Amino acid sequence: CVATPTAAFTRVTLAPSILALGESSAARVQSVTAVWANPAGLHLGSTSTETSLSGAHIYQTQYTQFSLRHMIWGWGVGYGLRYADFGEVPEIRGSMVTPSKILTPTGTQLTYQAYAHTLGISKKLSSHLSVGSRWTYIYERASHVNATGASLDVGVVVAPTPTWRIAVYTTNIFNQAMTWTTPTQRQDKLPQYTTLGGYWELKPIDVSFSLDATVTPQRNMFIKAGLQHDLTSQLCWQLGLNQTALHAGIGLRISNVQLNVAWVHQPQ
Repeated sequence: CVATPTAAFTRVTLAPSILALGESSAARVQSVTAVWANPAGLHLGSTSTETSLSGAHIYQTQYTQFSLRHMIWGWGVGYGLRYADFGEVPEIRGSMVTPSKILTPTGTQLTYQAYAHTLGISKKLSSHLSVGSRWTYIYERASHVNATGASLDVGVVVAPTPTWRIAVYTTNIFNQAMTWTTPTQRQDKLPQYTTLGGYWELKPIDVSFSLDATVTPQRNMFIKAGLQHDLTSQLCWQLGLNQTALHAGIGLRISNVQLNVAWVHQPQ
C-alpha cells in the first residue's frame, strides 16, 4: 500500500482571493470561488459566466486548478478540475492484524499524482436563502496502483441583509472512502467536516470581515479569519489567520480580469 495524503488535496484552498483570507470562505465565497468551497454561493455574482485558473506550490506539492461557473435558468452551475503532483512518496506495508496501527516502510519510493473533477449547483430559494450541493470524483495514482472515490457536499447561505451573511456547509455527507486496487482493497476515508461561517461588510470604510469555524467528527475545531480592505474599485489588500498560519494577499481588477496573489507563512 501507499502512504498518501488521500483525497485531502480536494480540500486545499487554491483560489488566491480566498487563500489570502485564511481560507475563511463559508459565507464569503460567491460565483467561481464557490466551485471548491461552499456550493451554495455558486449563483451569487455580478456576471453570468466566470472562469478561474490557479496554481500553488505547497509542501513540495504542485497544484493546478481550473474552475468555471455559469448561470442557467436561475441556477448557478460550477465545474472544476484539479491536478496535484506529489512527487515521490514512500510505500508502506500494513500489519494484517492491525493495519491501521502498524505501518512498516518498504524502502520503495512511488510516483504519486491525484486528479479531481467537481460539479456543483446552487439555487436562490428566496431573497435571503440559498442552497447548493457539489459532487466530486477523485482519482489517485501511485505508480502501479490507483484509487477512486466520490463525495457529496451540501451548503446553505442565509443573507439577512445585503451586507451580512451566515453560512454552513458539510463535506462528504455519506462518509465515503477511496478504494485502492490492491489485493486487500484498502480504503482511505475522505475528509468529512462541517464549517460554520459569517461575513460582514462595512461599506463606509470599504472593509469586509469573514470568520469560519470548522468542526470534524472527532470534535476538533479550527478557526479561520480574514479581512479585506478595498483601496479602490480595482485594488485591494487582504490579511488572514488560519490556526497559527498567517496569510496575506493583494487583488487587482482590470476591466473583466481579476489578478490575485497570496502568501502563507506557517511558523515551524
